[in-house]
Amino acid sequence: GALSLLILAVLELVGGIIASFTGAAEDLTLRLVLIESVDTILVATVMYVIALGLFQLFVAPDLQFQLPHWLRVSSVGDLESRLTGMTVSVISVILLSQILEWHGGWDILALGLTVAAVIAAISMFLGVEGRHREETTLEVRREHVESTPPDAQEQKHP
Repeated sequence: GALSLLILAVLELVGGIIASFTGAAEDLTLRLVLIESVDTILVATVMYVIALGLFQLFVAPDLQFQLPHWLRVSSVGDLESRLTGMTVSVISVILLSQILEWHGGWDILALGLTVAAVIAAISMFLGVEGRHREETTLEVRREHVESTPPDAQEQKHP
């Protein structure tokens, strides 16, 4: 899926560039094609990262030690965060496309408010999720320290 999207986006991008050199497309149409092509490339990249993350989690957990830090995934929550971030990006590009095609009037207000509400909800979700993840990590570390016998702690930290 990610590779197909990437190929499609590159073809759209090349088509847009060719149209700009030949003068076949209007300036606004060209902007829309280029913005949507870049957005499709971003979506394809995130899909690839999510696929690689699922592979790390369920097939080859040792793979994460061979990958750069930004590609490492330690939980499904990490993948969820990346997917919601991509969702914000896609929604923002949709709004930008609509703004570029807008011909005046109040109709854009409803779309803008809807996008703002969705992005606010996603941001709140990510904030709560991040705090919960930090608290869980701290609890696990505390439990590990408490369950370690005192003589083992002294051996680790002389």
